[in-house]
Amino acid sequence: MRESIRTNIRRAIIYGLSQITKRNGYNCTMNNIYDKEHSPEQGDIPFVNVSFGVESYDVNGHTTGYLTKSLPVKFEIYVEDVNNIKEKEAKILADIEEYFMNNDNLPNESNVSQLVGDLMFSGNEMIGIDVDKPFGKIVVNVDLIYLQNVIDPELSTHNSTDIGMLSGIAGVVKISKREDIRKALIYNLKKIKKSGDYKFNINNENVHELWKSSEQINSYPSICIDNGTEVIKNADDYNLQDRRFHKELDYNLYCYVEDLNDILLAQERLVADIEKVIMNNYTLPDENRNRTLISAYFVNNEIYGMEVNDPIGMIRVKLRCLYKPYVFDPAQIVAS
Repeated sequence: MRESIRTNIRRAIIYGLSQITKRNGYNCTMNNIYDKEHSPEQGDIPFVNVSFGVESYDVNGHTTGYLTKSLPVKFEIYVEDVNNIKEKEAKILADIEEYFMNNDNLPNESNVSQLVGDLMFSGNEMIGIDVDKPFGKIVVNVDLIYLQNVIDPELSTHNSTDIGMLSGIAGVVKISKREDIRKALIYNLKKIKKSGDYKFNINNENVHELWKSSEQINSYPSICIDNGTEVIKNADDYNLQDRRFHKELDYNLYCYVEDLNDILLAQERLVADIEKVIMNNYTLPDENRNRTLISAYFVNNEIYGMEVNDPIGMIRVKLRCLYKPYVFDPAQIVAS
């Protein structure tokens, strides 16, 4: 009895995740992969939950004899090292890009391949960490596009037992451009000092890579960087005419200040300095002088007053970064 296309896809995705290992040349090793719900309380961290969403049809598809289908897939990756979770997220995303997006023929554990059209990110995020349960969760959502035969729905669009079809061995897997963008933002925010002809003043040690609460801040002003969900703007362009993903990645910048009396002035100065150091530069350098080509702009900015007995204010700036990595080399220099 032949398996359904969905079964072949599920088996190919589970097997593909198991091939993402450091031994095979990737940045990370995917341990303990489950296609049924598995909770952190059951142990086995690190582990990956894989779930499949509601399948949809492109009723206007023009491929003769086939229906174009979209299947959402969610990866929930639980990790222990919360101190480097942002860097871990960037490495995991780069590995998923390398294995799944560069291969149309995905094999299962029996080396039977399933032909898929495209697999693209529909967003990713990092879930907050519980103080009492020191683990983190990285969520990656993808949409998988495939064709199903109209006359014979169980017929695979491609079936192969070619042993040399896909080895699972990566080439040189470079870090995703998200990590380059994060490092460039951190490096450039550290330039904001009055001695550097800026209006605001932030000491290097007060620029934090992860979000911190006001109770964790000991020196002011301090700024924390927290990236939001990434969105692919051309996710509905299955042909990807320019062979690039058009991505938006939001960053929330949280700046804690002590003087509530002058918080409006502080907000105006900080926003002006961010415009100067980030928005006026399309090739942001990092500490190693590597440059990332992006286009950044403000979404909004606002201020919050803290408790009366704890006179600390917070300025939140939401920054949106636009970038276009190549489909077949996601870590290559990108265009804005």
